[in-house]
Amino acid sequence: MKKTIASMIFAAGFSVLHLCINPAFSQEQHNQQTTVGETELRSFAKAYLEIEKIRESYGAQLNPNQNAEKNQAIEQEAVTKIHEVINKEGLSAETYSQIVQTANTDEGLRTKLVQLIEEEKLNTENNPK
Repeated sequence: MKKTIASMIFAAGFSVLHLCINPAFSQEQHNQQTTVGETELRSFAKAYLEIEKIRESYGAQLNPNQNAEKNQAIEQEAVTKIHEVINKEGLSAETYSQIVQTANTDEGLRTKLVQLIEEEKLNTENNPK
C-alpha cells in the first residue's frame, strides 16, 4: 500500500506539473531548497486525495476516439478543479508542485506524506462529508 501511494505521489506530481505549472518556473524551483511545514503537509495530503478523485473522474471522460477539442475542454475543466482544490487547502499550485518535487527526492518527506495521506484517507472514510 505504501509503495502504491508513493508511486501515486510521483505520478500525481507529473500530472500537476504538466497541467498547472509553467516549465520554466518548475526548473527554477527545482534548484531551490524547500522547507515544508506540518500544516502545509497536511493541506497537501487533503488536496492530494481530492486531486486523485478529480483525475479518476476526468480521466475516465477522456477518449482518444473523440475529437481533440472535446478532450482539451475536459482537461481544462480538470485543471480548473485541481487549482480550486489546491487553493481551498491554502496552497498554491507552485507550493503543491514543490512538495511533490521534494518528496520525489527526499525519502523522509515521502514517508511522512504517505503517512499523512493514509491518515487523511482514514479520516475521510470515517467522517464522510
